[in-house]
Amino acid sequence: MRCAVTFVVLLLSTAASAQDSLNCRLPGTCNTPGYAKAVAVVDSFACVANYDSGFSVVNVADPTDPFQVGCCSVPGFAGAVTAAGGFAYVGASSGLRVINVADPANPHEVAFCDTVGAVGQIVVVDSLAYASGGKRDYCLVVFSIANPSAPVLIGHCDTAYANGVAVAGNYAFTGAGHSGLRVINVADPSNPLVAGWRTVGLASGVADWGSGVRIIDVQNPSNPTEVGYYDTPGLACNVTVAGTLIYVADHGPGLRIIEYYGSGIEEVTSDERGAMGAGANLMRRLPQGAVSFDAMGRRVLNPASGIFFVKSGTGAKPVRVVLAR
Repeated sequence: MRCAVTFVVLLLSTAASAQDSLNCRLPGTCNTPGYAKAVAVVDSFACVANYDSGFSVVNVADPTDPFQVGCCSVPGFAGAVTAAGGFAYVGASSGLRVINVADPANPHEVAFCDTVGAVGQIVVVDSLAYASGGKRDYCLVVFSIANPSAPVLIGHCDTAYANGVAVAGNYAFTGAGHSGLRVINVADPSNPLVAGWRTVGLASGVADWGSGVRIIDVQNPSNPTEVGYYDTPGLACNVTVAGTLIYVADHGPGLRIIEYYGSGIEEVTSDERGAMGAGANLMRRLPQGAVSFDAMGRRVLNPASGIFFVKSGTGAKPVRVVLAR
C-alpha cells in the first residue's frame, strides 16, 4: 500500500473572526508570569516557557482548576519547550536550557548549551534533540542529550534561519523565513544536509507567514509538493496533527480545527448546500454522477468518509449525507 506523507505549513492572514469559538469550550485557565510562549504537557503537568519570565510547571490534573506548582528563572527569553524523561528542554535566546522537572514543585536548570544565538522550536527523538535556529544563518541544530546534564551540539545546517522544526524518520522539516520549507536529511545527525525545499511564503518555523494553512506532500523529499491549503482568519502561529484533523494556534481568533480530506477540494464556496433539515442519509458510496460539497460549500472531488451535501442532478436539491466507506 502506498502511504502518503504530508507536512503542514501555516501562513498568516489578517481577516477578523466573527465569533469567539465553535464546538469548543474553555474549562480553565492559569495565569503564569510574563507571556506564555510555548507549552509541553507530560502526564498531569504542563511545562510553560514564559518568554521574559522564566519557566513554570502547572498542574493540569483537573482541567477546570489548573495551578502553578513550580517555577525557575531562564537566562534570556524562553520561547520554546518540549519535555521528555523527567527533563524539560527550553529554547531560549541564550541557547538550549535543560531543566530537571522530576519534582514538579522544584524545577531547576541542570545544564545548558550555548549556540551563539536563539534556539526555537525543539523536537526530541530518542537521545537527540532537533531545534530550529541556534545562529543567524542556521535552520537546524542537533544536540546529543544522551546525558541530559551535559548536552552537546553535534551538527547543524546553515542554509537559512528558521523558527520551528518537525522530524519524521530520517528527515527534519523547517520553515526558513523567505526561503520557505526546508527538507533536511538527518540520517547522519552530525552532518544534516538539505534534501529539498519549497517556497510557500514567509515561513516561521513549521508555521508559515503568508496566507493560510499549506499542506505539503514530502513523499519525495527532494521535491516537496503542495496538495492543499486553507486560509485561516487570524495569524496562524503553530500546528499539530491528529489523523485527518489539523489543530491550528490562530493568533487572534484562537484555536482552529481543520479537516484534511486529501486532494480534490475546490476552494471556491457555493450556495449548493441549500436549506437542510436535521437528518442525514447514510451511504456507502455516492450515486453515479452525484456532486458533493463540504460544510463550507466547497465542491469535494474525491470524498472519503464524513458528512457531505450531495446533489444528484441538474435542478435537484442537495441532501445531507453521512458517507461511511
